[in-house]
Amino acid sequence: MTLATRPERQDFWDGIRLLGRAPSYAFSATVLLAATLGIGLTWALTGLLHLLVGRALHIWPASPSAWHPASSAGEWLMNIAGDLLEPFLAVLQLVQFVLSPQLTLSTRFCIGLVGVCNLAVWLGVGAIIARAVAVQVAEVKWGSLPRTVTEALRRVPRCWGGVALPLGAILGLWGLIFALGLPAIVPGLDQWWVTLLSPIGLIIGLAAAFLCLMIVVCWPWMAVSAAVEDADSFGVLSRCCSFLLSRPWLAMGLLVVVVVEGAILLLLLHWLLMWGQQLVLGAWVPTLRAEALQDAQNSLRAVAMFVYRAVATGLFWTLITLLYLIIRREVDGIPFETISGAERETPVKDPYPVVGIPATDAVIPMTVPAPANSTDEHS
Repeated sequence: MTLATRPERQDFWDGIRLLGRAPSYAFSATVLLAATLGIGLTWALTGLLHLLVGRALHIWPASPSAWHPASSAGEWLMNIAGDLLEPFLAVLQLVQFVLSPQLTLSTRFCIGLVGVCNLAVWLGVGAIIARAVAVQVAEVKWGSLPRTVTEALRRVPRCWGGVALPLGAILGLWGLIFALGLPAIVPGLDQWWVTLLSPIGLIIGLAAAFLCLMIVVCWPWMAVSAAVEDADSFGVLSRCCSFLLSRPWLAMGLLVVVVVEGAILLLLLHWLLMWGQQLVLGAWVPTLRAEALQDAQNSLRAVAMFVYRAVATGLFWTLITLLYLIIRREVDGIPFETISGAERETPVKDPYPVVGIPATDAVIPMTVPAPANSTDEHS
């Protein structure tokens, strides 16, 4: 058994210390604003989903949350972890419903359409938050809010393309399976044709299932990779798969650390919001009627839940970004502070002139004194 060398142990503890600074990154103005925008847009798309499919969503379960009643402390802690991983679990849930045979084809199409729009929103929000967190990690003084958002939005089509590549392959494989099953429409050919093509269909189905798993697991990393690296859509996809396949156990171990850290932070936030509601309601009890007090309680709960969801979203993308930077350093040896696009945002000229030199582009003539006369020196 070989022991880890000192540089390797130092890299490990550097990554742990980087994760320890996650709260300071997650509560920055850019992260909170982007997370609030993402929550608002996804809730609007969820309402649109219900309008499109109507009563067909009677089997759609409510997402577990720390704000819902739980039968035990363990279930409540699992709900908090679910709040942290809400973007990931929402996409996973949509994939499950699209593949569910209990729904009609039209219903699955509507769910898939809104799910793709939802995924596009999360990728854009994730790219902005990842760029903001990477700028903070690099301690870039010129990383202002407008520049960070502009640079992140310029890279959003890359992560959309990274998801579109395997998604297009899945649709192509599904179309191939559908085309191979068309001869079974002919009477008398259905039984032996299906039996003959079952092994081929299973192989194609396994390939499509692997691509679905790739999208579900890698899509948050694609947003981070597009925001941090200088790569096209295929490069974003290949880097994410390379990092996860080359260090799978490290990724799973750090993921456990990340989930525990995020759950503890959300637990503290939940308690603070609950105590804040109780303090406000306690101050309003002597002055409000019962109906008004109930309305105030509902309003405070809605605002607290929105703040909780926004912070949970920002914390999710912050931890995913830090996790990507740590694994990138382990695989490629790239420092945490290295992000692409820095050379385009760095000011070309110093904002202040050098002391003693006027801030002008004009050429200042310099007079060189003539050498002293030799006769004067002897005299």
